Amino acid sequence: MSLWYSTAKCARQTAAVVPSDVRVQWRALRGLEAGMYNALTKTEFQLHHPTYRYPLGESYMDVLSRLEPVIFELERSRAPVVIVAHVEVLRCLYAYFLDLPILDIPNVHAPLNEVIELHTTAYECLERRHVFEPLADGPGKGRVVIYSIPSSILEETAGVVNSSIVMQIQEAGNDIRLFSTVRWKASPTCRTRDFGQEPDASLTPVGLTIGASVLAAGPDFPYPNVIVEVAYKNDSLERLRTKLDRWMSDTTSVQVAIGIKIDAASPSRVAILLQRGQPVMPPVKFGHPEPGPLQISFPLASVYAGVALPPALAGLGNTPISIDLIQLRTVMDEAIGQELPAAQ
Repeated sequence: MSLWYSTAKCARQTAAVVPSDVRVQWRALRGLEAGMYNALTKTEFQLHHPTYRYPLGESYMDVLSRLEPVIFELERSRAPVVIVAHVEVLRCLYAYFLDLPILDIPNVHAPLNEVIELHTTAYECLERRHVFEPLADGPGKGRVVIYSIPSSILEETAGVVNSSIVMQIQEAGNDIRLFSTVRWKASPTCRTRDFGQEPDASLTPVGLTIGASVLAAGPDFPYPNVIVEVAYKNDSLERLRTKLDRWMSDTTSVQVAIGIKIDAASPSRVAILLQRGQPVMPPVKFGHPEPGPLQISFPLASVYAGVALPPALAGLGNTPISIDLIQLRTVMDEAIGQELPAAQ
């Protein structure tokens, strides 16, 4: 992996803690120069000089021009490259690889404490965002998880929850074709406040479009109505709850957020259910030796919020969709039992 960074002091300080065998400083990666107007805030500049170019300063077009050699080298590179630079530079690089209009560059969302990953293919550029997660050890300490070791337990747990919801929809309408009325998958990176998040699983009704109460999760797609997050090993119950709270903030249109915490060192299992517009319910413990039956439930209509109910489900919006936690615990136990021998 190569590490490219600006000659600015703050960029050098950031790059110092990133391990890399190949380190390259680029003056071209410095931030947009404001020249004589550097002390003005954006609001002051827009108010007093709305059409004026910075004396001795730069525009985004100037930044794009000086980034041409950087872009040329990036396109030639065959190894992953980490770039540490100012937000204006990152906006320009982002816009170039995602083929955005020039006028959109100043509005590219590139907050602090976030890593933007762009993966170019022959036909498109794929984007993922990774969020800085503060740790309890002290102020300023945290982590950015770019990739974590995949676990079949996460996939198995999220898959069982999703499939249970879809099967109950089919049973409610007595029609197996209702499977095709929802998109059943993990979602692309969604904006949640100033963070980017990817659920472990999600359900989006077919036909859901951005508008009115349905908010945009990205440039051209809405938030899913149901999301599932599973926490295991390195993820704590507190971080799981924080993720769910972001999914249910007023900046999204997610209707139901389901969180499952699996303790790797004990038989503890916890389920969290959050519903938009409903009181927060206490977490449900369903690990051993908790007796059944145990479940979490929400109305079927939540899955189809923003679109009309399919004809087969007319009048059935209040039908409860229930996740059988004892059955889920059995599935998780089997998955953990299969993972342990493989890890030894």
